[in-house]
Amino acid sequence: MSAATRLSEATEAFLARHPPFASMSVEGVRALAETVRLTYTPPGEPLLAAGGEAVGVLRVIQRGTVQRLLPGGEGLEPEALHAGEVFPLSAVLEQRPAAATYRALDDVFCLEIDGATLRRVAAGSAELQAFAARRLRRLLEQSGAALQAKLGQAASTERSMSASLQTLLARAPVACAPHTPVGEVLATMSRERIGCMVVVDEDQRPLGLLTERDVVDRAAHGRLCDTTVPIASLMTEGVIALPATAGAGEAMLCMIRHGIRHVVVTREGRLTGVVSQRDLFALQRLSLFRVAGRIDAAGGEAELVAAAEDSRQLARLLLAQGVQAESLTALVSELNDRIVRRALAMVGAATPPPALPWAWLALGSEGRAEQTLATDQDNGLVFEPPAPLSGAALAALRERFVAWAKSVNALLDRCGFPLCRGGIMASNPQWCLTLDEWQQRFGNWLRNPQPEALLHASVFFDLRAVGGQVALADRLLAWLATEAPARPAFLQQLARNALQTRPPLGLFGGLAGSGRGRDPAAIDLKLHGTRLFVDAARVMALARGVTVAGTVARLRAAAAAGGFPAGEAEAASDAFQILQQFRLRMQLGDAAGVEGEPNAVRADALNEFDRRVLKEALLQARRVQQTLSVDWQA
Repeated sequence: MSAATRLSEATEAFLARHPPFASMSVEGVRALAETVRLTYTPPGEPLLAAGGEAVGVLRVIQRGTVQRLLPGGEGLEPEALHAGEVFPLSAVLEQRPAAATYRALDDVFCLEIDGATLRRVAAGSAELQAFAARRLRRLLEQSGAALQAKLGQAASTERSMSASLQTLLARAPVACAPHTPVGEVLATMSRERIGCMVVVDEDQRPLGLLTERDVVDRAAHGRLCDTTVPIASLMTEGVIALPATAGAGEAMLCMIRHGIRHVVVTREGRLTGVVSQRDLFALQRLSLFRVAGRIDAAGGEAELVAAAEDSRQLARLLLAQGVQAESLTALVSELNDRIVRRALAMVGAATPPPALPWAWLALGSEGRAEQTLATDQDNGLVFEPPAPLSGAALAALRERFVAWAKSVNALLDRCGFPLCRGGIMASNPQWCLTLDEWQQRFGNWLRNPQPEALLHASVFFDLRAVGGQVALADRLLAWLATEAPARPAFLQQLARNALQTRPPLGLFGGLAGSGRGRDPAAIDLKLHGTRLFVDAARVMALARGVTVAGTVARLRAAAAAGGFPAGEAEAASDAFQILQQFRLRMQLGDAAGVEGEPNAVRADALNEFDRRVLKEALLQARRVQQTLSVDWQA
């Protein structure tokens, strides 16, 4: 065996021990190993500088430590790369300059893989493509950390809303078996000074919960007379649990949505602890629970307006603490939903709506629960008469609903949600319809995909009920989930419509202005950013009868249905969140924003790191559009 053959086999064996090569085919790894050459860099010397020419080779560290420095990444710790790690993968695949500078910390030996060979192998390797896509998740995390440092937050990750639930668990879990007598459970709760007891099976999987509030409620109704009965007879079944890796923000949202004070924390389905409201109070100066409570308890217009302003201030605080866009927009939407429901109740108390089943519909970004800090109203109303009505009777009924909705829209406007300039509001008779009328309207759009129908579909097909009879909205969504997949002509036109707007990237992948607004050189992060993912995910969801409205949920549902590679779905979700994070920053008055344009960013005013993150997200939008184009021949 020749020395060259032995070197090639040793290189192949080394690569096969490290990701992403470890999960690739033997043929793919061998093809890469055949192009490898070994290089040496002494301590302190640069291996690769940011910028400059396109990178021609992928480096795999064989021995030594390499420091990765991000230009403009002030506040971030330099990243250390060790044996088996690769750099800069995305730059080589995309034939562009490196975004970071790499320096040898000690004697560094690298295996260099030819870029052309890497791209050829990557074209047929889903594993290599997925590995490259996961870089967006790291960029998303780094972007949040850089923002937190920039805004001067002293709180560490462990004390912020982005903290994992695992870091909040101060003690081992206290649990009991379902046959444990109630008296014994109460004695344990008193002795351990805990507010709830988790009931688990033999494998430590949660079965139910008994809280202090449950004890008081059951005692008041005479259900605690016999303390020898097993806890299973009194516990609340159906435990609401989150994994230990979930964030504090997710726990808060879960508590508020379900009206609970404790969230069970699990790892691989087994109990690992309990997080309470008290644990989360210390994480923020302005409590999410207090703001939600102020909204729900608002007794008049002035109190509701003040509570709405508190909710916006809280959102700013959470963003500054490093809470990621997905959690933050969900929290913003939850508080906005509460404001809407309180407004409905306040107006309804003064001027009740007709005594019929009705539902207040959230549409567009509100319907997707993706509202940012700058948002106007997009809503509608569905109602159901008890029997078919004459034209005059139906018109009179609609007029009463419209008058009531107009008062609700006006109150929401005073709470900081501007009236929709396009008139998409429940107070517009066009969008205050019976369930049958909504189905007829949707059916006409599906059968006749004209430009106006496609425009309306992009707003009205992203719906959910915020107040009233939720079942009405569910019935409308179920009908749509059946009808839409059977309309390929409509879906193809919707896909073509989604592809009319392209990512603002130049010929060689550089950032380019949107060419509109007050500063044509700026990028509209909504129109030429998040909308690209929203529109693509909508087509994917409608084609598969998916009823969820959130963009990330739609992408994941499409992947689960086999219509979108799971790795690409996660990369697209991360890229979407990156763009949402940028939008939130601009709305908080980032220096790179454009005055009077809450969704615009001037790329030349961003530091090198932020430009790199933004470009990565937009490149992913391009990939999603390519998938959509192939699927629908659009």
